[in-house]
Amino acid sequence: MDRSILKVHLPNGGFNMVKYGDATDVKDIIRLVVGRLAAGERYFARCFALKLMHVGTRRGYWLHNDLTMYQVRQKYEAKHQPEELRYELRVRYLPRSFQELYSRDKVTFYYLYDQVRSDYMRDLAEQVDTDVAIKLGCIEMRRFFKDMPQVALDKKSNFEYLEKEVGLKRFLPKCLIESMKPKALRKLIQNHFRQYAQLSESECVYKFFETLFVVCSFNQERFKGALGSGWSIDVEIVIGPDVGISYLTGKASSPTHLAEFAQVQSIQTVSADDGKGILQLKIAGATEPLMITCLSLDTAEDMADLIDGYCRLVHDMAKTLWSRKDESIPRLPRPSGGRHRQEESFTHNERISDYAEIVEEEGDYSTPDARDYEIPRDHIKLVEILGEGQFGDVYKGMFFEREGMQVPVAIKTCKETSEETMTEKFLEEAYIMQQFDHPHIVKLIGICSDNRPVWIVMELAKHGEMRAYLQNNKPRLDLVMLIMYAYQLSTALSYLESKKFVHRDIAARNVLVSSHDCVKLGDFGLSRWVEEQSYYKASKGKLPIKWMAPESINFRRFTTASDVWMFGVCIWEILMYGVKPFQGVKNNDVIGKIEAGERLPLPAGCPPSLYNLMCVCWQYEPSKRPSFADLKTWLYEIVEDERYRQTEEMHRDNRRIQAISWAGSNGSDEEPPPPKPARPVYPMSPTGSIPNLTGNSSMGNVNHHWNSTSHLPQGHSTPAGPSPNTDSLKRQGMEDHSRPVQSTVTTNLFQGYFPSSSGYMQVNTSQGHNHPGPPVPTSQRPLISPYFSSGGVGVPTSGAGQGASSQITMRNGVTHQGDVQQQMGGGYPQGVSEADVARRGHHPAAPSPRNSMVQDFAHHRHVEDVDEHVIEARCQKQKQDSAADAKWLQMEEKNLKRDKWAAMQSEDSDSTKENSPPPQHPFSPLPPQTPPPTTQQIQHSQAVTVRRTSTDSRSSSTSESTEGAAVSLNKSQLNRTNDKVYESTTSVVRAVMTMTKEAPSVEPEGYLTMVRTIGQELRSLLASVDEIINHLPQEHIKQIQMAQKVLSTDMASLVSSMKLAQQYSTTSLDAEYRKRMLKSAHALAMDSKNLLDAVDTARLNKASVSS
Repeated sequence: MDRSILKVHLPNGGFNMVKYGDATDVKDIIRLVVGRLAAGERYFARCFALKLMHVGTRRGYWLHNDLTMYQVRQKYEAKHQPEELRYELRVRYLPRSFQELYSRDKVTFYYLYDQVRSDYMRDLAEQVDTDVAIKLGCIEMRRFFKDMPQVALDKKSNFEYLEKEVGLKRFLPKCLIESMKPKALRKLIQNHFRQYAQLSESECVYKFFETLFVVCSFNQERFKGALGSGWSIDVEIVIGPDVGISYLTGKASSPTHLAEFAQVQSIQTVSADDGKGILQLKIAGATEPLMITCLSLDTAEDMADLIDGYCRLVHDMAKTLWSRKDESIPRLPRPSGGRHRQEESFTHNERISDYAEIVEEEGDYSTPDARDYEIPRDHIKLVEILGEGQFGDVYKGMFFEREGMQVPVAIKTCKETSEETMTEKFLEEAYIMQQFDHPHIVKLIGICSDNRPVWIVMELAKHGEMRAYLQNNKPRLDLVMLIMYAYQLSTALSYLESKKFVHRDIAARNVLVSSHDCVKLGDFGLSRWVEEQSYYKASKGKLPIKWMAPESINFRRFTTASDVWMFGVCIWEILMYGVKPFQGVKNNDVIGKIEAGERLPLPAGCPPSLYNLMCVCWQYEPSKRPSFADLKTWLYEIVEDERYRQTEEMHRDNRRIQAISWAGSNGSDEEPPPPKPARPVYPMSPTGSIPNLTGNSSMGNVNHHWNSTSHLPQGHSTPAGPSPNTDSLKRQGMEDHSRPVQSTVTTNLFQGYFPSSSGYMQVNTSQGHNHPGPPVPTSQRPLISPYFSSGGVGVPTSGAGQGASSQITMRNGVTHQGDVQQQMGGGYPQGVSEADVARRGHHPAAPSPRNSMVQDFAHHRHVEDVDEHVIEARCQKQKQDSAADAKWLQMEEKNLKRDKWAAMQSEDSDSTKENSPPPQHPFSPLPPQTPPPTTQQIQHSQAVTVRRTSTDSRSSSTSESTEGAAVSLNKSQLNRTNDKVYESTTSVVRAVMTMTKEAPSVEPEGYLTMVRTIGQELRSLLASVDEIINHLPQEHIKQIQMAQKVLSTDMASLVSSMKLAQQYSTTSLDAEYRKRMLKSAHALAMDSKNLLDAVDTARLNKASVSS
């Protein structure tokens, strides 16, 4: 029998190709196409019908289930050209409850939604009100992008992607898009989207139906006709699950009920003499049939098919109630010769052979094309189970080749109970792997698909998956090997990129370790079928959210750029020895953190250049991420640089050991130079992610853009963090003869650490790092810091991260060292001459804070240039200023209540960590070198230790301005009775103390009350100063006004930090932002005291002049 191909269209734009014969029934085609929608049986399969549409006029003909394809062609294709007709599978017979439809048959539920939304966009969208159109469009956006967070569309880049890549025309009518200004339309969409942001996918469908019911009763069908025959009444027949069979007159607002579907006993259609069609319904309990006259027989048959379908759905039966009179078209074509009645003798088995068959679409690969991959099952021997895969168990086995060789292999199996569609999906991975030939991609050996269960045979990676290997072999894996793994993966992904292939599931669990120095990319199962809608509906957590790019989470968009993002996460996993990303964070919260600018933290021991590369992979904009070809090149350079650095460290260690041995063999009692201080350990965020804080860039410009902090995510900075091997870096600078002593510490910390195209980069001095200086002869090197020989007593540090300064006093040629917190970075140990150091062949390292000593000959050289009387005068001045500050503090103790003062003391000790600035960020650079501290600054750091760094400069300027006669007067001489300025200052300090004490325990909403209280007290302070400022000496007014402006800035800073603390109160960064808020409040309290000092100074000056 001749077989033809029928193209059945679906509402989502897809279609199915079906082979059919003349005897194929419409119900057979419906059954097969519905069965292909998703795996499993459809509970509401009887709801589907096949409709024949004329493309030009949009006139449709509903095809009854019992019609054969021969009858369809003869009846309808004779009226129109075949190319003008299209077959559509639709849900026509609806149940009473959408909730029941969803609970029993989700596939049919979502199919109905696609159909209703498609009809709306085609027929109604241009006619509805603007507000309704926006609502329906936003509901569909929420359903379509079900994983997108509530604020995603507030980002301009996300909205632009929606406009350009997806298109607003998918959600909104064309006339609305063209008539409204883009900015106004965007604001409307954002406002409405927030209303539906919390809805689930099914709730979006319910909301869409509810909103659409306002303008269209899509669950009802209406027909023009008349009740009765001959003399009749013109009415509109309404048929639907909620109204049954009803009619509507011109004046009536609601339909009048005629019968329920359960009451219908038989249906007949008759052609009248005038060309009209008559529908006769026999209703249970009625003496006469219900007669409905239609304009044509086609209309009567459409109505009959609709009522018959509802009757079959209500009675749950396959038998039809519809009988046709005057049916002239036979079910099958009449045969030639004596076989004219052969069609009546068909048996059931003969008809089965004519059932429709689904034609495989191009690109739907169920088996590999190359038959050479088929392996006889008896050539495979299963040895042991390695684990469980998505489709079944994974075994280790042996493959016996024809030559007698035994090859260890891995065998993936598909469960015998799996349906045919699952087996096809399982074999798709084999087809994908068949296309690749790369040393770092798992190779396909063959398949066994002759019977169940189906096997996929692959090469065996003897060390298993990478994540477990990293965790079990952490001690023997150095940094170079870890970066080599990343480089090997980049070559594999670059190969996939060249073939225009997207992996979509790059993670350490999908990488296999073939040998200690070779890894291979595997698990291509997700690559082919992740885009299918059924997968998303039944994902059950299979989507790797924590590895996915934001556009993949928000818009289900998977491209090479999204693979680059996942590759960056995979590198992070490798450097963290198998730790999964975003530990302790729920999948639903990950996209919110990414949208807020958070990224995974710097792994311990990760070179800054490699972390920079990872941050570029994590650019929010896909277009700003590099290609795998670029990543491969850059990773190769990093591997080579790290390997070179490792080799150089080894050579330096050997030379150092030899030098020590040589010195010991000569019987010398001299000790080797002390090691360099260890680099500071950079803390990580407790949540495993980097907060979106204001950071500083610490790297200079290099040739590659991934080495530039300008390409890092907003709020991040490139770390000048620790090298992977801290011990070796401690020794790194000990052999360098080409750098001045004062730059030894900083330079040696970073030398050989930042790779560039030429090998190593230099750090920009404008960012606080020293350039390596030109070679300087040993005899010309300064023995001590130039700051030390400038006449000051403060010795600045160039050590790693130390903030305090040293104070060394010279008296009578003897060095006195007091309160030394940190020493200079140059000099030699006592008893070791420069000649001895040169003989040993290495430069002395910077001493650690514990054992740092300044050499005697250096001190004697300095004493020659120092005026002993100047030093004595400065020390005396420091004692006087310290005494004045101490007396002021005593007065404060007397005036404050004892309980409040005790509370402040205990709170200050308890909240030292809370009020102090947050710990050094992992990405913050080392503190830049500053000019030598002045005597006045040293005095401040010793006498007024409660003042924060943010107010040191202001305090210094205030103290320096009081060096006149007024300073010699004691502040205790001031009368504090009715002193509004003093009282207001005390109130501000108390408000800050209260906030410091209560902030950790109150809700974030309470921050506003405490900040408002501080603001009110500050306003009173400023007002009280304004009242007396005109009575003070003119030369002090400007200084007081400057102090007032500083307080205004402090208040603005406090309000800003309070808003951030409230914004991040529900995240893991709550404590970090609360500390910032309290730090701002503390700075405001200190500056309030500075304002009081400025006012008191002016008063004392005035009193001194008047006396």
